[in-house]
Amino acid sequence: MFIQNQNFGSPEQLQYNFQINGYVYPPHIHQFFELGYVISGELEVKINGRAMTAHEGEFILIQPLHIHEYNSPSGCCAFICAFANSLFPELSSGDGKSIFRCSRVVEDYFIATIVNGELNGHPLPRNLVESDNTHTDSCYIDLSSPQMLMRIKSCFYAVFSEYELQNASSDDKKRGDPMPDLLIWLSEHYTEPLKLADAAAYLGYSSNYLSHIIKRTSGMSFCEILGCLRIDCALKLLAKPHGRIIDLALDCGFQNERSFHRTFRRVTGKSPSEYLNGHI
Repeated sequence: MFIQNQNFGSPEQLQYNFQINGYVYPPHIHQFFELGYVISGELEVKINGRAMTAHEGEFILIQPLHIHEYNSPSGCCAFICAFANSLFPELSSGDGKSIFRCSRVVEDYFIATIVNGELNGHPLPRNLVESDNTHTDSCYIDLSSPQMLMRIKSCFYAVFSEYELQNASSDDKKRGDPMPDLLIWLSEHYTEPLKLADAAAYLGYSSNYLSHIIKRTSGMSFCEILGCLRIDCALKLLAKPHGRIIDLALDCGFQNERSFHRTFRRVTGKSPSEYLNGHI
């Protein structure tokens, strides 16, 4: 699993990808909502360890800080978009159904506005759909224009309103999964000296049970997830002028430089100096 923070989160533009004829993306998390739509074929998605399949015409909504991954062994064409949470502040975080359908009217509006590019955007190239090659077509829509912003919001709100209505009465609303709350808590406290027992006490679980859930859902241990968050912080600091490595390590929550170096190599495959040499 890795933490993804690039290319997303700007409220001034809507960035998205058309995944053509196939899509494979490893387990990752980010702090933004993510919306998917299967144009054709089937897209397998695993969210917090739970596997499901989205079929043609179905939408996928990934909540912030949910571990997710994609696969399409039989091929698919799909729209995938992660966006700044501030664009749609009314959209609620929770554990409702991640895969859902919209009414024909709403789906047609979404296709016309986004997939077919009625907003002078980037329509899906039909010749790519007909080819055998797997391709990613990355696009964006400038939201600085009030008219464009309102049109995009009207389209997405139409989709999200149906999502909210369907989940309001859903028996699948809450499954007692502690991972979303754990990841939110860790994202707020990872610079502190944390132990598994601290997280278990906060969430109201035993340490053994929480450790089991974390391993089953993410394939990682509590310390490995915590290390990923701290190294993500370190990578951001290394991209700017910085002082001593030990001070940077302490700022990111590491107790000593040795622990920082060991975790840095485990997460990135390089030492801090090797990483810096490759990014100068």
